[in-house]
Amino acid sequence: MFNIPSYKIRNNIRPVLSVMASQHELPATAALFNSARKMVFSAEVYSVYNMYDSEEYGIYIPSLWAGFVASPNLSLFVQMGSGKMQDDNITTFGPVLNFIWGQEAKETVLNIAINHLKGPDHFRVKDISMSLLKKVNLGDNRFVYGISPHYMNAKVKIKDRDIVGERNINKTINETIYHYRAGFYRNINAIDLGVELNLSKNTLITKFNLVFII
Repeated sequence: MFNIPSYKIRNNIRPVLSVMASQHELPATAALFNSARKMVFSAEVYSVYNMYDSEEYGIYIPSLWAGFVASPNLSLFVQMGSGKMQDDNITTFGPVLNFIWGQEAKETVLNIAINHLKGPDHFRVKDISMSLLKKVNLGDNRFVYGISPHYMNAKVKIKDRDIVGERNINKTINETIYHYRAGFYRNINAIDLGVELNLSKNTLITKFNLVFII
């Protein structure tokens, strides 16, 4: 029986955690809606550049959002994503509390989220995050920039046997990930379309999202 050092596990899953963290971030254009008593819905997909390619921990999960705007300064959202991790069906989910303040042309957004990954028996993640964003109007377009720190707790538990011997992994990895965010958004026929860039260590994530209200 042999154990794999924690630093090797950390190096393997850090890029995956960065992508998961990005999935858990409420799209800025959804966070900016402040029409009270309205429902907000959003869908988001993404692409990843320079992502560490790990068969064991490879993951891809589009995200869906639903929210209720309680007042011009407060809204509550729920995130859910589903996808495949190897042969496992996995789900991420969690609530987001969103605050807005400032002048209409230069609003500031602060939101706090707690997300979980469920599904595979060998891999569980909890992500506690905060996003601080600033909006600037550019004609009919909106530019949003900010930062999102994520405090992630990942539990990896694997026990199997191969020709080398028995492999036993039972590790808890705590990782802090910072995402620097910038996005452009435009309203077309009551639907907001946007593209956002997330930059973290060795990873650039491009996200495409749409938002509509009812």
